[in-house]
Amino acid sequence: MISDWLGKQVDNGMIKKNVDLSDCSAYIEKIFKEKDEDFYSIRFYKLRETNIPSKIKVGNEAEPIDLDDDEYIGEDINLLYDRNLGVCMIQSNRMSIGVKRIAEWMSKDCEQGSRVSFMPIYSKNSVSFLNKKKVRTIDISFGNIKESESNQSLGDIIRGVRKFDGLTGHITISVGRKRNSELSIQNTTELIEELDGNRNGIKSAKIKMKDDEKGRMEIVDLFEDVLHDYIPFEIEVKKNLDFAEEHRAMLNCYKNRIEEIRKLTKMGV
Repeated sequence: MISDWLGKQVDNGMIKKNVDLSDCSAYIEKIFKEKDEDFYSIRFYKLRETNIPSKIKVGNEAEPIDLDDDEYIGEDINLLYDRNLGVCMIQSNRMSIGVKRIAEWMSKDCEQGSRVSFMPIYSKNSVSFLNKKKVRTIDISFGNIKESESNQSLGDIIRGVRKFDGLTGHITISVGRKRNSELSIQNTTELIEELDGNRNGIKSAKIKMKDDEKGRMEIVDLFEDVLHDYIPFEIEVKKNLDFAEEHRAMLNCYKNRIEEIRKLTKMGV
């Protein structure tokens, strides 16, 4: 559990201490637990000492920000953890550490041969986007998917790869240059549903369709539906986003969708 890992960080005096990861250094600044509730908030930082920005005073030349030997530029990211469901809500910040680096960090405390992995929560795919469209191409990349009798279309593809003792594959199914041709809508629908049930082994899945009404081609990324939200903040000029404010906003947003999250993770009430 993440709560156990956080407890270890506190007990081992690792809060506000640098941790070296594979391509960066990181830092836990704060951990906050909701009173009488099993919600934790953690603020992580990615630390850097290169590509340092400059400060500019009007009328003067730019000056690099001076850093002491034990000082860094910090890029923050917040994580909200629901201990009851085992679900994390993670802020998106391309400048800070991401999910993979947090998992790598937590894996340092695992037993040998074990590691931590975060699995995205996806909205259930709807095939309604196929209405009145001609499917021209299906493009799939996959690896280490188990064969299943319930997955007929996907199973046929996997067996074709297994025939060559292969474990991974990149398959493109297309009508080619035939202008008015389309792939079987029934089999395409079946394949989409099977892909949705095997996300752990699918690296990417895209459908290219022709919309005759609009006279254009469309590409749909079937796995571009990770559950997410946009939270607006008003940040004071020359101030950082307040940790408590960010925690409250993330928690309120999470609680508003908790029933949907329960259903999607099949955790029940």
